[in-house]
Amino acid sequence: MMMNRKLQLLSLVMLSVLLLPMPLQVPSASAATLFEDGFESGDFSAWTGTYSKIGGLSVRDDDYSPLFSHHGGHYAFAATYYNASHPDVKSAYCYKSIVSSNLYARGYFMMQYGFSTVGDGTLPEGARIFFIAFRKGSNNLAYAGWRVYNGLPRWCLTLGNGASYVDVYGSVPKWSDTYQNTEAWYCVELHWKKGASGGAELWVDGVKVCSRWGVNTATFGDISTVRVGQAEVDKNIYWTDLRFDCMKLSTTYVGPEPKELSDGFESGSFYKWAGRVMTSGESSTISSLRIHHGEYSGCFKTNGGGGYERAYIYKSVSMRTLFARGYFYVSKSGISDIGDRLYFIIFRSGSTNVAFAGWKKDVDGVTRWCLTVLNPLGKYTDLYCLDPTDANLPKPPTPILGRWYCVEVYWSGDTQPGAGNGGAALYIDGVYTASNSYTTTIDYLNPVSSVRFGLAETNGVTSSTVYVDCCIIQKWMNGPE
Repeated sequence: MMMNRKLQLLSLVMLSVLLLPMPLQVPSASAATLFEDGFESGDFSAWTGTYSKIGGLSVRDDDYSPLFSHHGGHYAFAATYYNASHPDVKSAYCYKSIVSSNLYARGYFMMQYGFSTVGDGTLPEGARIFFIAFRKGSNNLAYAGWRVYNGLPRWCLTLGNGASYVDVYGSVPKWSDTYQNTEAWYCVELHWKKGASGGAELWVDGVKVCSRWGVNTATFGDISTVRVGQAEVDKNIYWTDLRFDCMKLSTTYVGPEPKELSDGFESGSFYKWAGRVMTSGESSTISSLRIHHGEYSGCFKTNGGGGYERAYIYKSVSMRTLFARGYFYVSKSGISDIGDRLYFIIFRSGSTNVAFAGWKKDVDGVTRWCLTVLNPLGKYTDLYCLDPTDANLPKPPTPILGRWYCVEVYWSGDTQPGAGNGGAALYIDGVYTASNSYTTTIDYLNPVSSVRFGLAETNGVTSSTVYVDCCIIQKWMNGPE
């Protein structure tokens, strides 16, 4: 009897275990990733091969100039072409052999120069640069890139529908034909699915800009090759200079890489930051008085008590290459004498300041934008933003009270002792305010450990007030909104 009761209890326990809900098995992102490469090997060894027709290919390390830089790490793929008179379709790309009936390809692209003009100054209709192409043998299945439509370059998705092709147009990219303003990293992701009623879609910076479904994408079969770079450039393009980085092929949507920090203070607090620091008499608060975007901004004030004063928020990071961008509105500077300064952004490595950006009155008594960096000798160098000697280049905005400025600071430390391939740069309202004479190599191996925003440091000024909004810290250039 006792034995039967024990068997009954054991059966109930076993049944209860069997009836317990099983944990949901969610595939990890790595399980969906078929291939990824950021060119940190310094070559194309991860790829099946490369191809160049009337163009050049290389893996570049351009830390000294963020305009021609990488998106992540220290290397990027560069594809260039210049031949205004050549009549053929051009291309310069690397490719990966992969078999898939449902594929997502995501990469980061930055373009300098691209579309030539015809006699009346308009862009040649139909001119195209495709960054990603899916192919089966000699047949193209889908492309993604730029194409001129109704006189403007637009994001374009081209996909096969049976034996013909369908063009789907999206928005106009953030680009300009002026020398300094063409550079912007785009996160581009192409998705294609095979089927009698299949289709494709294109995302840019996480936003779907083109899609077409219900078309016959099954005619040629599965994808066999993915091309990236200048996958196809038509005869109307006279000069292209493309950077490409951080490629992933996946069976699921990849999306943009996460930012280290993005905060416009719309929470009404500083909760996204590691903390606030204020010297005696200073303040840092959330304000709705002056905003660049949304309903709130950060407000930082010093009382002019003398010497060094600070009122800032900071974010703890561990980054050897980074960009920090914010919008700053100075309602009161307190600058009066030579050497007086307001620093809005500071990068620190441990207890050492390695880069400052803000306003400083120079020896001529002029208040200028200034980037101060730690040089290889352990001293600080002031790099003032002067008007360029080339009249065709844009001038940096003059510091004045009562307007918003987009301020972005770049920093990269050396890859190894004595390498001399680190650097720093300052952008104001998207204008690269440094040149070779304003950029220094940084023999500093330790990563940046904290970033300060606000009145990160003032010296010699009377009371000052600055509003801060739309702050971003990430590995790549963000640019103005």
